[in-house]
Amino acid sequence: MIATNVGLGYMLFVARDFYRTEVIVLGMIVIGVLWLMIDRLLLVPLERATMERWGMVRPA
Repeated sequence: MIATNVGLGYMLFVARDFYRTEVIVLGMIVIGVLWLMIDRLLLVPLERATMERWGMVRPA
């Protein structure tokens, strides 16, 4: 997340150096929201399709 000089990870890295707690908390919230969106929109449907394909559950 900090391998470049732009982006969310770099923002958190710089905020740490300047003791910008509000920026750090905002970055943590943004990371959490992104994780939740990826989980709900991508991973849950993929897991459901995989379970149906391999016969672990019956399709609804």
